[in-house]
Amino acid sequence: MNPMSGDVEQMRISLLAAEKSHADLDEQSKTTQAALLQALDDVKKEHELIERLLSAMPSILIAVDHNGIISLWNDVAEKVFGLSRKEVTGTAFSTLAIAWDWDEIHHALSESKASYTSSMDHVKFNRNDGTDGFLGLTINAVIEHGQYNGFLLVGADKTTRMQLENQLQMSQRMESMGELAAGIAHEINTPMQYIGDNVRFLKDGFNDILQLISTYQLHMTTMKQENMSTSVQQLTETLQQAEEKADLGFLREEVPLAVAQTLEGIAHVSKIVGAMKELSHPGTGDKMPIDINKMIESAVTVSRNEWKYVADLDVTFDPELPMIHALPEINQVFLNIIVNAAHAIADTLPENSDEKGRIHIQTCHSNEFVEIHINDSGSGIEKDKLDKIFNPFFTTKEPGKGTGQGLAISHQIVCNRLDGQLSVKSEPGKGAHFTIKLPIGNT
Repeated sequence: MNPMSGDVEQMRISLLAAEKSHADLDEQSKTTQAALLQALDDVKKEHELIERLLSAMPSILIAVDHNGIISLWNDVAEKVFGLSRKEVTGTAFSTLAIAWDWDEIHHALSESKASYTSSMDHVKFNRNDGTDGFLGLTINAVIEHGQYNGFLLVGADKTTRMQLENQLQMSQRMESMGELAAGIAHEINTPMQYIGDNVRFLKDGFNDILQLISTYQLHMTTMKQENMSTSVQQLTETLQQAEEKADLGFLREEVPLAVAQTLEGIAHVSKIVGAMKELSHPGTGDKMPIDINKMIESAVTVSRNEWKYVADLDVTFDPELPMIHALPEINQVFLNIIVNAAHAIADTLPENSDEKGRIHIQTCHSNEFVEIHINDSGSGIEKDKLDKIFNPFFTTKEPGKGTGQGLAISHQIVCNRLDGQLSVKSEPGKGAHFTIKLPIGNT
């Protein structure tokens, strides 16, 4: 065989092998490319699914990277704030045109960095229609490899819910006022009666004094006309008779007392009306400086007819109790507990008895809290009912004597709206001790 022929054959075989290898590589490349395209398609579908899920979420969802730039802004955020995803994505979170308390938001962001999460229950903001709204927000720090890498803000528009809660609280306050109406009317009627009696007395006494003055004037005129011809004795007797008829000594003693008693009655009525006004405050959702001692005085005044026949009520007020930022609705809490205490005491007293129980209210404060302690000597609460005492519609009273809303709303106001604490200790037959703690720094 020709050696050259063998080389050519070997080359042909090599070329065929190369072509086959190239074809295999090309097929592998096509397979790899198809796999990559499929993977990209799967990623796109996953991304679209995540987008749909995020859009379908009923909560506000905002993601911000470590540079403070917004990377996620869902449909609910668009609707609540009136800002589209397109105009806010890629911009700095701190530059958003949202009318809310930015100091509060920045404080929550700093808190989330330190403790990884921060919550705010009632963030006030300006809604698209210009009205005030309220948000519940949770800010979670995003930590990757031990490093802060932005945050995720989740929130909900609580405006409608808070409006309903306010309506429920107002309804409960009006219900309480309705239940106390007869007693309040009696408390107002009593001073009004003696005010009326005193005014009629003063009217009659003033007429007597006017008649006496007229007698003096008449005799002075007569003396001038007759050049003192009338005897002094005759004049003295006439004036003495006029003074006796007017009962001048009695008027001198009683008129100042009647005036003082009338002013006292007016002050008492004014106090009751002022307390009713505070109690029926409609509430705006805004916290304001509150004098807790004054609020308790108002609740005690309005509820007086409920407790005065069954209990002696005394207060020990901390004279240096600081003002706190709270909601005016806090007076409803005091009223509910005082009235409940009076009813609990009434249940322990024999019929037609002159015995009375005791209600004691004390205020004090620490560095963090203002505390209100309300003790009563009533029937107490059974152990198996203590855990349910703040549940809506739960009541220890007889059917028809309570809706079970008073303490539930009180718990909601103190714990949910004011970030405070409301607790009770009690044993059957040993009364109850309610403790309310409200944060001093609550703004």
